[in-house]
Amino acid sequence: MKIRSIKLHNFMRYKGDNELFFSTDNEKNVTVVLGDNTFGKTTLAQGFRWALYEKLNDTSYAKKKDVVLLNNEVAAEMRGSQVRDVYVEIVVENDDEEVKFVRKASFNKKSGDPDDISVKQIGITQLTMQIRKNGIWGDVINDSGSNVDSKKYKAGCVQEAIDNMFPQSLSNYFFFDGERWNDLKSRTSDIKNSVDTILGVSGLIEMMNHLKDNRSSVERKLREKLKGTSGEYERLQREIKNYEDSIEEYEEKIIAIQEAIETTIRTVESTQKTLNDNRKAEDDQRELKNLELDIIKYEKFKADYYADIVKELSNSAKFFAASLLPEFDKILDQVDLEGKDIPGVTVDTLDYLIELGECLCGTKLTEGSDAYETIMKLKKQVPPEMLGGAAGKLKTTLEAWRSETSGLLENVLDKAEAFDIAQETIDDKTRDKERLEKTIDRKTNLGPVRLQNKQANERLLSLRNQKATVELRLKQANEDKHQKEQQLDAVAIHDRENAQIYRCLKYVDAMYAKASNLANIRKGTTITDLNEIIEENFRRMFKDEEKYAKLGNDYKVHVYYKQVGNKTNLEEENLSNGETIAINFVFIVSILELAEKYRQLERDNEEYGMEKAILGLPLVLDGPFSALSNENTGSVASRLPQFAEQVIIFMLDKDWEASGLEDYTLPEFCYRVNKESSSNSSSLEHN
Repeated sequence: MKIRSIKLHNFMRYKGDNELFFSTDNEKNVTVVLGDNTFGKTTLAQGFRWALYEKLNDTSYAKKKDVVLLNNEVAAEMRGSQVRDVYVEIVVENDDEEVKFVRKASFNKKSGDPDDISVKQIGITQLTMQIRKNGIWGDVINDSGSNVDSKKYKAGCVQEAIDNMFPQSLSNYFFFDGERWNDLKSRTSDIKNSVDTILGVSGLIEMMNHLKDNRSSVERKLREKLKGTSGEYERLQREIKNYEDSIEEYEEKIIAIQEAIETTIRTVESTQKTLNDNRKAEDDQRELKNLELDIIKYEKFKADYYADIVKELSNSAKFFAASLLPEFDKILDQVDLEGKDIPGVTVDTLDYLIELGECLCGTKLTEGSDAYETIMKLKKQVPPEMLGGAAGKLKTTLEAWRSETSGLLENVLDKAEAFDIAQETIDDKTRDKERLEKTIDRKTNLGPVRLQNKQANERLLSLRNQKATVELRLKQANEDKHQKEQQLDAVAIHDRENAQIYRCLKYVDAMYAKASNLANIRKGTTITDLNEIIEENFRRMFKDEEKYAKLGNDYKVHVYYKQVGNKTNLEEENLSNGETIAINFVFIVSILELAEKYRQLERDNEEYGMEKAILGLPLVLDGPFSALSNENTGSVASRLPQFAEQVIIFMLDKDWEASGLEDYTLPEFCYRVNKESSSNSSSLEHN
């Protein structure tokens, strides 16, 4: 069974006609609707519930009592006695036929004030159904019973058809509301009812209750027909009646106490989480202090690296000359470096001696003399005529520079890299510091919370003691009642008029015992089967070999460590919100997988008068991944298309990017919800 389309007309955020078509492909079976928060994704999900059950879920934005079905813009445009309709139309493919369900409500204005846009519903909501076979639509069938063939179509027949296709008892599972599914452990009764429905034992439980376990049971009515004449008989009847009244009172008390226990448990868990968060805040404070110290440390590192670089570069002549040394080498290779020149003697020096006419040693320098010719020859061996000595000295100097600067560049680059790393570390730790500061700033005085937690724990202990006391009294009352019934039977059995009634009572006992035994067998087997599936799906989704999940006898899903130290099967008490949501998915897909597994048991269901197992239901998910990490989103999302014939998801862009669902989605079945800033209404378009 698959949903082909949904059309919303003036329904809440959606003005006029807005229609979505869903993928019915066997392989690419996912339809995605994207949009920001408050744009109208949840409204679409609400459309399914209202069309099928005339119900709406509370949201973080509005309670059911606050919701106005008629679009606000349409209401504002209404004048006088104008009437405007709201309807949602759903078309379903079911085997070889299509079924169209339409739920419609009509509205007019509450007052004649044109500035008052409040509206009221006119009359009751209308529900119709139409079936198409072989391409031809049949008659419109009205749920009120006002049909062409009123003998064939009775009042309530359309809602009955809906409940057969989409059992309301399981609606929270195939219509998944991510906002509401934040605490699986508190949904014990929902889980129990859904398991019983999947088991096909709801009918058996109702039958058992009808036979013996309520005030108007068959057993009680039969016993009221027993007759007796003695005072003893009448006394026993009165005593049995008193015990029955007490039993009923105890049962009601137990239910009320259990509800109070569940409420108190939620208070305990909520306050304890806040206290745990406070302890985490203390850790945050320590982490913040460490971050501040780290930032100071890396700022010092950065300053030291900068100083070292400046120091290295302070000898800039040598540093920058180092890069020119290869060019100097080329030039000096062309110079005679034998060093024949006299150190410190230049041409100017020799010209001075000639002009003076006398050498430093006192020898006269007369033109033509040997001494004069020696000086003239020497002029050609000193600078600028000859550079060998100077060049040799320069080369020696440059070689010394080369040695001094050989590792300078690498050292400077290393210090520069260390400087950059220090800056990046400072930036990262500064961001972490700012994040922690915001987290810590959100913390409040937890004294009242701690007191509330203490009081809730004390109340929880008191309630559990009260429940145990009442349960003990209930047990004793049942035993006393049974004893009095045996005494009554002994007194009345001799009356022939009672013989037939006793036979009926024995028949009731036998039917009750058979139904109870069958229900217990099916429950035991099914819980075992379900836990095998839950454990496997938990492993696949979390990729965690150290933990496992299990549905306990209390109908709560628990997570356990296989082994911690020398302890085994230690329960995980502090699940994150993301982990809780992921476990919700584990349970949902496991329930659906179990239903599929029991497809082959339909024959047995018919044999024992059980309701048909739920098979092939579409999965409609509103905001399913908002509390999950990207990794868990991808892991969970990739599994969902395998567990349902059809998946419809309303989600944020960030979750779509992490989901990996592109492989399961055809482009024409990816939509986006838009909302103009100047309008309160939303619209749909292909993404």
